[in-house]
Amino acid sequence: MNVTNKYKYKELPKTIKEQISKFEESYSDSKENPAFLANLGDLYKKAYELSNNKIFRKKALNAYQEFSKLAPNHFQVFAVIYNLKAESAVDGDIDFSSLKSYYAAHPQLKNTTIPGPSFYQSYALIKERSSDKNRILKLLKQSLKENPKALGPYSLLILQHLDNKRFLLAEAILKQAKKKFPDSNRLRGLQANITYDKINAQDCVISDKNLLKKGIVNFKELLKDNPNNLDARLSLARLYRALGLYQLSLAEYNRAIELDDGLSAKAGKVQALIFLDRMDDATALISEIGKTHPNYRANFADWLSVGGRWDESLKLFVLGFERIKGVIDFYDVQWYAFATLMLNDKETAQKAMEEKLGFIKMNKWESTLSKFFLDKISKEKLLEKATNSCRLTEAFYSIAMFEWQQGNIASALDYFSKIKAEKVFPYVEYAAAKYHIKTIELQK
Repeated sequence: MNVTNKYKYKELPKTIKEQISKFEESYSDSKENPAFLANLGDLYKKAYELSNNKIFRKKALNAYQEFSKLAPNHFQVFAVIYNLKAESAVDGDIDFSSLKSYYAAHPQLKNTTIPGPSFYQSYALIKERSSDKNRILKLLKQSLKENPKALGPYSLLILQHLDNKRFLLAEAILKQAKKKFPDSNRLRGLQANITYDKINAQDCVISDKNLLKKGIVNFKELLKDNPNNLDARLSLARLYRALGLYQLSLAEYNRAIELDDGLSAKAGKVQALIFLDRMDDATALISEIGKTHPNYRANFADWLSVGGRWDESLKLFVLGFERIKGVIDFYDVQWYAFATLMLNDKETAQKAMEEKLGFIKMNKWESTLSKFFLDKISKEKLLEKATNSCRLTEAFYSIAMFEWQQGNIASALDYFSKIKAEKVFPYVEYAAAKYHIKTIELQK
């Protein structure tokens, strides 16, 4: 193969290409030289890692296999060959039976931390998005027996249980793994993931404050080992916000922006600023984001409503609906309708909501909220269906907005105050209620 050809993926550095060309030209004279084959295998492996071109992986595998024939007692090369074969099997380039045969023929591999073939077979199924969850779990359990020293099967098994929301099983596997790998940073990360997923699985995010505090402890421990873990920073910022610790949340978003000047951290910072009553700073950041990502501004439409900027909010919602071509979230529709309500009248807002509801699927609670907005159920019925603080907060906000628009100021203030009393700190309704109370009181 001529290494100066164009490759399918990333272009290789010139020095690597020159070295490969030089080695390939010498191959016929040096193919019986173990050192030559080892160096050639290393070059091909490096080329594969740089380019992600499978041709180099295949060439590296062939070179290492030739080397292993000349140096049969060189154990390290068996592990390298096995890893390359495992990657090839996951990608479907070789059959898993070949990987299993190699693993069985080299029992020394069980003295390493490399997982057995069943692990890679389960990973291939996950990669293919297989619906056969039972087979995946069976293979992962089998891989625990193949090599108990490998952390990978424990990690993947925990993630599979999390994916199926089987938190008790995930925690049981984590407990087993911690006994074998007590100092594993990876397991600390999985502990944090379990806590975070349990929080998100609750009917109301603030229903278990102890769980929120545990999540904060988990992510802080994780960040001690790896301060540059962006996902951990963002998760910690969200958990601080859920407990109403907005200043700490803002600090974490600022640290996240230092790590990666991306949209997730900036969007989180916008929300933190709004919760801290810094609407001018938040809108300035939205404008800054809009210069480089003009379409992304639509994601802040509901947050602009928080400060009563209904006209700008409505424009962004229209922009967002045009961009996503009908794939809409219920709450986008609801806040779009709120903005329409405050700029027009109830009938126009109801019509605007009805036009968009045909594009979305709603759960029972979302359907209940929409029925109230469309005058199909009473506010008493809405409140009866609100079974936790999160739903009460959303119900109170819907009622308050209608009361406000219709001029029933005292009633609107009462419902906005009820939202504050529920203390659902991470909800946009909570931030909005605080702003609206100030606005109404200033207008008196």
